[in-house]
Amino acid sequence: MAPGLLKDPRDPPHPAVPLEGTSAMSSSSAPRVFTALPEGLEMPFHYASLSSLWLWFSADVERVAPLVRHAPGVHLQAFGGRALVAFNFQRYTSHHDSFLKTTTEVEINTVVAPAGPAEPAPSMDLEAWVHGGDATRRLAQLRLHVPADNPFAVWAGQQLFGEPKFVADFRYRVPSLNAREVRDYTMTVVERLGEGAPRDATPRVLCEARARLDGLAWRPAALSPVHKLAVLDGRTVTTAWNLLGLSDAAVIPASERDRVTLTAGDAPHAMRDDLAALHASLVPVAVQRFESAPVAVETRGWFLSATEGVSR
Repeated sequence: MAPGLLKDPRDPPHPAVPLEGTSAMSSSSAPRVFTALPEGLEMPFHYASLSSLWLWFSADVERVAPLVRHAPGVHLQAFGGRALVAFNFQRYTSHHDSFLKTTTEVEINTVVAPAGPAEPAPSMDLEAWVHGGDATRRLAQLRLHVPADNPFAVWAGQQLFGEPKFVADFRYRVPSLNAREVRDYTMTVVERLGEGAPRDATPRVLCEARARLDGLAWRPAALSPVHKLAVLDGRTVTTAWNLLGLSDAAVIPASERDRVTLTAGDAPHAMRDDLAALHASLVPVAVQRFESAPVAVETRGWFLSATEGVSR
């Protein structure tokens, strides 16, 4: 395995990129409001396409709480006395001046709220929150682990937001407009083997999620903007993920919890360890999804002549 490809978020961070001033009025004594933009990056970042699925699990608060202690200014949000943990599977593309980028990634997130009394978070039940009932958007998703298959996306996420992001690979089969016979979701995260790995080496699994979602009571959901958090330079960073399109969500009935599973693998990594520690308390409770609309649709071809073999 090449050094650094399967990076544990607990490892020391990369050397910091020099920080830019936020404005001409800023001073060295004033706290920075915005994160720095490393050379070669522009914000906001525009997605050309996005497919995103959240599998939400309730979990014991005492098991999840230690995972958020590193984030200043927030605390774990409970719903009915239980924490929420997400397996968020994403596929997206982006257009640049001379190339296109594709990325597959997973975010393992949990829901948190501001810790200070000046910004009280609303109290609501799971169904209301899953369908976008938090109009204040003070309830946010704290990123705990973010494997992705695009090294540039990993670097950018680390530098811009402090994401606990690392390079990994994916084996998956999910529903798509261009694969209409596929109904169920299978998503596996595996370690990326380095150049020196034996040819017959098999990547070890970090985690695997499966979902059968047909027949759930889907309803439109006002998910956007999704506020996401991470920690950069010892400060909690928030960013708004604006989903430009329709999204929907469903609560999983208690009698149908076997529709969704999430299991830890055997790859040595903090993400695998945390999921294994949570596994006994994870209960699938809800799903959310967003699919960006196609920008063009091409039809099947047809013959101009009704007669076979006609030539000019």
